[in-house]
Amino acid sequence: LVVSALTIGGGMEDNRAFWQGVQASDNPSAYIAEKVANLENLISELRFLLEAYEPEFWWFEIFEIFRRLSITIAPVFFERGSVSQLLVGVL
Repeated sequence: LVVSALTIGGGMEDNRAFWQGVQASDNPSAYIAEKVANLENLISELRFLLEAYEPEFWWFEIFEIFRRLSITIAPVFFERGSVSQLLVGVL
């Protein structure tokens, strides 16, 4: 699991580079431990972005994206400067 996180979400451009680093290392366990420590450090720095989210409300972000897109795009379909366009833009 840790190795998967390192290669997928660890900021590595290519999984082959990770495995080549493991093979080239004199101590593969230490190499992986260093990569895990770097990943844990990165996660701890970004934790504040995810602390407020509750897993059962994962759908809300998708809803919010569509809501914002509709607010931005909907006024385009009305005549420029019309009352309808203004009302849609405000709602």
